Amino acid sequence: KRWAEDWPRLTREDGLEPGAPGKRLESSLTCRESASFYCPSSKSCVAVCSSCQDFPREKLRCTQDLSSLQAVRTPMEASFQDEDLSPASVAGLVRWNFSAELLQAEALALCWAPSQESKERQGASLVTWSSQLADDQPSLHVPNGTSLRAGQHFSLVVLDGLPTQETDDMCQENVVATAVVQDHWKPQILSAKLHFQDVAPKEMQLMGDVRLHFEAKPAAMPTAVLLRWGGQSGPKGPRSWRLLGESWTSWRDISDELEMVGETKVIRELLFQVTDAGAPVEVPRGATHFLAFADGPGVVRLEPIATLRFHDIRPPNEMPKSMVAADFSEFADGTMSFSFSFEPGQCEPESFTCDAGSSYALYWTNGAKKLGESIWTSQERVGSAFTTTVTTTRPPLARGLMVA
Repeated sequence: KRWAEDWPRLTREDGLEPGAPGKRLESSLTCRESASFYCPSSKSCVAVCSSCQDFPREKLRCTQDLSSLQAVRTPMEASFQDEDLSPASVAGLVRWNFSAELLQAEALALCWAPSQESKERQGASLVTWSSQLADDQPSLHVPNGTSLRAGQHFSLVVLDGLPTQETDDMCQENVVATAVVQDHWKPQILSAKLHFQDVAPKEMQLMGDVRLHFEAKPAAMPTAVLLRWGGQSGPKGPRSWRLLGESWTSWRDISDELEMVGETKVIRELLFQVTDAGAPVEVPRGATHFLAFADGPGVVRLEPIATLRFHDIRPPNEMPKSMVAADFSEFADGTMSFSFSFEPGQCEPESFTCDAGSSYALYWTNGAKKLGESIWTSQERVGSAFTTTVTTTRPPLARGLMVA
């Protein structure tokens, strides 16, 4: 191996011995790692701007006073995204565009300000502050649980020195940026339940009223409620739903007049009409549930507040297990009687694809054609085998019996 001394141009720095480690050169990037500011005059990192002294005047950014910032100017626009999902409180980052002249400030303060149009700083109050960090993506963090002030916005203020104590007087300095504050919060739903009964007898079609009953805290009522088709895309959980088809955003409030229960909760009942101009609605492929969502300001469709697996009424697809007519007797008046035994089909519990029917009727038939009205109808749901006696008049063309 050959040392670097064999190449003189690589060892021009005085005192550098062959094989010795080189001196680290600081830059704005390396200084950012330690949350300090790069001082070009000394080529080193400094904690505050006042520690950087001998930089040429025409390029000075760090030790110059704030005269340029004190001039009358229109504050730049900053942004704020509320990450606190509780009403009447905010938290998150206030961000603004990088500006070299802001590096002249020793510290930055974030304050509540009465209005963007007002030039008076009276009434402004401190939210938080930070020493100058010389970040190319500058921001200040609004602490969690900061109380919202109605009609006010955030203002960014530059300070020419590090404050010795936190006071609202820090907000009387120069405003260089403002940010609009919008409170984002999630509706606080205490309980919710959906109810629906299909009245469309055709498969893959639904029609009827979906009722949503929910209880919510008065201070965090939803600003919008909507109903969606849904299907599960994986294991059960709040994030496992696939949204399908169109949504229903219009509803009718059918709550009782006394909907407020003290000051702890509000009870509401909303009615969604599942219909297409009076006709049944086609069920989207893969849809198995109704999902109800409650939105708040800036918070939409995080997770459903209630779900309901709908039952699609359709013609029975599980045939009866047996049907026997026996012991026929005819009478002089032309009537006849016979015993009728019937056992309906059976479906597995909680099955949404099997339908054995719930009520039944007996008809005289000629081939596959029914003759006249039913001669017997079940008065209640039939779930197991039973036997009954039927008295009727046989039509002249009758050749058999049918259960439907």
